[in-house]
Amino acid sequence: MLGAIGSSRRSRLYDEADDETLYREGNGLRVWYNDYTTIDWVHDYVKERVRIRKVRSVGGWRGWWTAKMDSMQAYVLIAIIGECISAGTISSLVSITQLWLTDVKTGYCADGLFLRKKYCCPAAPPTLPIALLINGGDAASFLLRNGTTPDTPCDAWIPWEVAAGATATTRVLGIPAAQLVFMLGSATLALAAVLVVSLSATPSNGRYSDAAAAGVGGVKADVGGGAAGKKAKIVYHAAGSGVPQVKTILGGFVIRGFLGLRTMVVKSIALTLAVASGLCMGQQGPLVHISCCVGNVASRLFEKYATNEAKRREMMSAAAAAGVSVAFGAPIGGVLFSLEEVSYYFPSKTMWRSFICALVAAVTLKLINPFGRGKLVTYQVSYDHDWSGFELFPFLLIGLVGGAYGGWFVKASAQWAQMRQHFGAQKHPISEVLVISLLTAFLSYGSVLTRISNNELIGNLFSECNGDEDLRGLCRFVNMTLTDMMGTLCGILVLKIFLTFITLGIRVPSGVFGLSMVVGACGGRIVGMVMDNLQKNNPEHWLFRGCPADRDCIIPGVYAMVGAAAVLSGVTRMTVSLVVIMVELTGALTYVIPIMCAIMVAKWIADFIEPKSIYESQIRRNGYPYLDHKHEYHVKRRSRREGGRGTAGVVAVDVAERPSRRRADRGAREDGGFAVLYGHILVGYIAFNELNHAYNQIMKSQNINCRFYFRRPDGTDLDDLDLVVGGGGDGDDAVSDNAEEVDLTAFMDQAPLSVRSHTSMELVVELFIKLGVKTLCVVEDDGTFAGFIHKKRLIGWLLDEDLS
Repeated sequence: MLGAIGSSRRSRLYDEADDETLYREGNGLRVWYNDYTTIDWVHDYVKERVRIRKVRSVGGWRGWWTAKMDSMQAYVLIAIIGECISAGTISSLVSITQLWLTDVKTGYCADGLFLRKKYCCPAAPPTLPIALLINGGDAASFLLRNGTTPDTPCDAWIPWEVAAGATATTRVLGIPAAQLVFMLGSATLALAAVLVVSLSATPSNGRYSDAAAAGVGGVKADVGGGAAGKKAKIVYHAAGSGVPQVKTILGGFVIRGFLGLRTMVVKSIALTLAVASGLCMGQQGPLVHISCCVGNVASRLFEKYATNEAKRREMMSAAAAAGVSVAFGAPIGGVLFSLEEVSYYFPSKTMWRSFICALVAAVTLKLINPFGRGKLVTYQVSYDHDWSGFELFPFLLIGLVGGAYGGWFVKASAQWAQMRQHFGAQKHPISEVLVISLLTAFLSYGSVLTRISNNELIGNLFSECNGDEDLRGLCRFVNMTLTDMMGTLCGILVLKIFLTFITLGIRVPSGVFGLSMVVGACGGRIVGMVMDNLQKNNPEHWLFRGCPADRDCIIPGVYAMVGAAAVLSGVTRMTVSLVVIMVELTGALTYVIPIMCAIMVAKWIADFIEPKSIYESQIRRNGYPYLDHKHEYHVKRRSRREGGRGTAGVVAVDVAERPSRRRADRGAREDGGFAVLYGHILVGYIAFNELNHAYNQIMKSQNINCRFYFRRPDGTDLDDLDLVVGGGGDGDDAVSDNAEEVDLTAFMDQAPLSVRSHTSMELVVELFIKLGVKTLCVVEDDGTFAGFIHKKRLIGWLLDEDLS
């Protein structure tokens, strides 16, 4: 009968390739994990070891070749993720298209529709990007034009208002024609972005946190799972940053479709449109999400990753590193980001593969050269001056202010999300995006520094003032006083903070990396200009006596870079990876100490104000069951016995009654399961998912008069057997005496992990964190079954402990 069950629906079996081998391991066969359930790390590890033993069992040259080809699959896969269809190529296409759309919303080039303004009216660009070659025009004719700047009008660039016959004095509804065109272009692109995001709509089942399910005053004997009475809703996987969900998925949670092909395509297109619209949002977080989508989709090419969720997460960790590599132009920083921020399980081999994947992605981006300047990102700069000892104090001050802002931002963003939910803003996503995009364009049009993209603004704030370079008015020797420049930067700082908050939560791809860097860079540049002014007005002061006389002593761009690092650390709590990213951006190892000092102070202050990072706050708010391996949980009740004991009812499982109905009646949940008892002694465990699969096969064969049974490991039948589910049962269900018996031993975990009822809760938490346990059985000293501790239930209980 078991063979019939397995062969009639092979597509549902998670372990179909190694049925007999895994059966002998006693770990039990599995079917595919349901949506919003947790994976079993222990089972997937056993499954991988069984597969490796099978590969190595082949002898001779054929076995040697098979083993080598098996080990090469990982490197082929990370090459695919990093180059062919990966973050490198996708990021380049996104950047090229976004830059072109940003210019097209204000006008077009008469020499070629697909030319950006800087190449239609170039200031002698050093290299020509692919975007110019796509046009098919004569490259020499464009390089011959010189003596212009990106903001200088030229005959070849035709603004839309001029094409429509308007003049510089034309106004529509009291708004200058050029500004109105800018606003309409921004709104059009934002509207297209939100409509594209709608294509990623996926039915879901609401919140899945056990913190609100059936009370979490203690770890109860329960099969775990989502909140009771969950209501179906629609989620949009392409909206938002995606990093909190990626952290949760890499932590062992299953969110179907979030890392799928449709999400990858939709988010790539929507991200391009949203960034080009000028909305106050960052693109680095969505690029990490897109890269993980690539990793997940590419993993399906190889069976050992396609059929093992734990192994697949190793590839997604490498993909996350590639995403940061192309987002910041920092391959090593990407590897450390994956290790520090998003990955849950990160062995040494995964670090090496992440290193290669990030390298391939960065090289691909370098070869494509999307910005036409040989840089990986638009804000990549370099400094050749050393810093002085007296500058350490303003660097520490920047770290203090940046950390305070980061902690306040996390708190305020959570409150803002509650306000949006209270006023029902999410019910009108299109109207909300249109209003915010129009308001953003209207407020940003007044200054050239706010009209440009966030990445370009960061690049200008990071840069030095060399020669006659203007940096769009940031260099004080060009028609501006110090007061004027500080007033401009303060205005930009306030405007960006305001636009950041009203943009949070709208239905477009958006992140917080770029926005945090803009805010920090503005604040840091202000401090740098003040210090520069003090030094130049008081060169003989004892603080400044060590400054050289032949060049500037203080570089405001360095302060902007330190400020960006401080705010970003305060918001995300990144530390080591952020230091490396900033060093790779600037190429100046001499500024490691200022960056480290600022980040250290920023993290201390931010943790004091708000212990959670922005990602942890969003995970908690969305109710995802993420067991943070870096968090120190405070357990007040030392054992399960002190925490209270749940009741477990004994039920007989009759095929005539649907398990789904019994699940609802008994309070069981689909991510849990049943204990298999012989008398009152625990002998095994079977998940509800596997039991439901067997039931569906029985119903499909129209043989409903059946009874499930299990066998001992030695092959003898368990005659006096019960299934136990937490939640309380009356045990009064009868099973027909003439029912056909169905052997489910292959699906039973014959050696479930268990602990004594008086085991310390600290040890229980460590078992779940270190081993990746999904369900832990609790027994008394004599082996009598006492109940379950499920991962979701444990997380809810820990959250309740923290709140209390």
